[in-house]
Amino acid sequence: MDSAKTISAEFSLLEYFDLTVESTGTGSGIIARSPKAEKYVLDSRVSLTAQASVGSKFKCWHGDVRAQGTDCTITMNSCKKISAEFVKIESFTLACAREGSGDGSVNWEIQQGETLQTPEVTRFIEGSVATLTATPSEGSKFKCWHGDVTGVLPTCTITFASSKSITAEFVQREFFALSVTTVGTGSGAITQSPDFEEYAEDSTVTLTAEAEEGSIFNGWQGDAAGMDARCTLAMDSAKRVTADFMKLDVSDLGIEVRFDAVEDAHMKNGEDALIFYFSVANNEPKQVRVELPLASYVTGQGEEIEQSVWLNTLLMGNKGSTLRAGTFRKMGLVFYKSRLAEVTSGDDLHITVLQAKPARRLGFTFRCTDQELRQFSLIKTGATLTHALDENGETSLEKLEILQRLTLLEDGMRDILQRLDALQLAPAPVHTNTRLEPTRTLPEVLAWLATQSRISVATLRAQLLPLDLLPNALIDDINERAYDLAGEAALDDDGDAVTVQRDVLLQVLTAWDE
Repeated sequence: MDSAKTISAEFSLLEYFDLTVESTGTGSGIIARSPKAEKYVLDSRVSLTAQASVGSKFKCWHGDVRAQGTDCTITMNSCKKISAEFVKIESFTLACAREGSGDGSVNWEIQQGETLQTPEVTRFIEGSVATLTATPSEGSKFKCWHGDVTGVLPTCTITFASSKSITAEFVQREFFALSVTTVGTGSGAITQSPDFEEYAEDSTVTLTAEAEEGSIFNGWQGDAAGMDARCTLAMDSAKRVTADFMKLDVSDLGIEVRFDAVEDAHMKNGEDALIFYFSVANNEPKQVRVELPLASYVTGQGEEIEQSVWLNTLLMGNKGSTLRAGTFRKMGLVFYKSRLAEVTSGDDLHITVLQAKPARRLGFTFRCTDQELRQFSLIKTGATLTHALDENGETSLEKLEILQRLTLLEDGMRDILQRLDALQLAPAPVHTNTRLEPTRTLPEVLAWLATQSRISVATLRAQLLPLDLLPNALIDDINERAYDLAGEAALDDDGDAVTVQRDVLLQVLTAWDE
């Protein structure tokens, strides 16, 4: 207060404005406001909401407002007049009819919107969506839609922007005959499930081929295809199906190859592979020497795939093995998945076995009869006599000449030994079964053995016991050397006695120390 002061405060009256709202249009509805008052002070804000009545819908705002939806907000800086336009919602009818030689029904289900129920008819509100389903009666089938909906599917969808008229056509189902026959060198039968004389259109029937003993199912022909013994047919027309049965051609061979299993494996070289396990058995009364060239796998499409490698620790087919009487060896055939990815019914696996004496080529064919279980059945065996085979399984003239010379040598030695035996038996010895005293060294035993034609296993055992040797071990060792030198065994062991091939044994003894 550095001087006299005069101050005044000026006050003015608040301005109030009127807000007028109304509904217009062919429909009906109300406008809710918030806050609700008779007058609104300057710059106050009011929220409006248009609420349509049943059977009507909000269309738009008019007057002192610019908005699109049912909600809007206005600022009261003057008197306002606002109207909400409501229009009546249209409803439409749906007329369903049926036609055709068959019978059925049509049902609908509202998916979106609503309906207006009247005693006479159901009316669908504009924009409603309904799903219609045509259900044929027994002996009939749905064919197609006509009218405002077309198509062959039994279910359709309608969006109502107008009244609709549709027709569902049903026709009688046809019935078709199924003829089944069997062909081939083998025998078997076909079973049907269900088993009818005729089958209704679009029905299915399952056929199962059952081979009789001594035969194998060899695939479907006609209106069915594939190697699986079970197949399903859709009866959309008359069908003719033939099952091919093949007679098993399995010869009674002394050497037998048996299927064991198939498994997936990851090899050390990083590749994935399929390993086929087999057993090679000797059913002969004497030991034999065998070799197995690489096997081949033939797919159902005719593609031939050679075996990749042999599985270590089992019978190495390329090196061969000596099988004693009544024994077997397991082998593993490896096929890389880069070549053979899967096993399919109808695929064939061919295995060749080369027998040293008598020189024969044995063939074994296995067929995949169950793709899911990876099962293989032996369907064919055969044997071909060969004179001599080289490492590729082919006849070798050089080996053939050697075998011929050995045969002459064997015949000559047999004749000489028979004469010696006759001279020895001439004085009528007191004991017809002479027995040598056990020798003390292995060379002496081998030299004595080379003079024998046939001796009992017990006699050989008596000669070897002082040397801590067993007959089986010695026989195997000698025959391994004999196969390397002459391609055949020097000693044939039938369990009770040992037959000595003296010319072969002499070759073994000659090269023993080399």
